[in-house]
Amino acid sequence: MGNARTALFNALMGHKRGARFVLRIEDTDTERSRDEFVAALKEDLLWLGLDWQEGPDVGGEQGPYFQSQRTPIYAQYYQQLLEAGLAYPCFCSPTELEVMRKAQAQAGLPPRYDGRCSRLMPEQAQQKI
Repeated sequence: MGNARTALFNALMGHKRGARFVLRIEDTDTERSRDEFVAALKEDLLWLGLDWQEGPDVGGEQGPYFQSQRTPIYAQYYQQLLEAGLAYPCFCSPTELEVMRKAQAQAGLPPRYDGRCSRLMPEQAQQKI
């Protein structure tokens, strides 16, 4: 239901502003991604009256439309952000992040990453990669 609401809201807002509805399929979770889920998603969107102008079965300028096929694009922009000093790799484990969240909750603070990996020297980060 949440996906339908989000799609409907975005399609309506986009239509109001003259934007195109681009259908992109989130399939990076290979364990849960199935062709039948993609087919059901398309059927549901059409049932809601949402017709996309661009997507996996339509084509267009914004492809590829499956997230798993966009890895080279994301890698290129990630590298640009790294080189500009606007991003950094995080090496914190899920356990470390959970400890951080619990400590913040006990202190009455909202959960927020403390940026500890942003303070690593480039050489230190490179050794961990």
